[in-house]
Amino acid sequence: MAENFVKVAQTSDLKPGEMTMTKVGDVEVLIANLDGEYFAVNNYCPHEGWALDEGILEDDCVECPGHSHFYSLKSGQRTGVPTEMTPTFELKVEGDDILVNVG
Repeated sequence: MAENFVKVAQTSDLKPGEMTMTKVGDVEVLIANLDGEYFAVNNYCPHEGWALDEGILEDDCVECPGHSHFYSLKSGQRTGVPTEMTPTFELKVEGDDILVNVG
């Protein structure tokens, strides 16, 4: 698979414990800073499509604002039953630039 990384933010845009939504083409991506480590997941809850950027960060998860489902920012896996996943995206930091590959 080809690497198609796109700059979406700078590290200075997100303090630890913060998240933001950005668009890469037609894809809405949630970017989160967990203690200096950055993660990217699809911005929509797969259960009913709520925007995850309207939720809250708790530990290494984002809570869906609609039904309080928690999704791991590291794996995309929903905690609890039923298990569902939100897609994760490859992310890298080059200098101060945060780049995402929605491939």
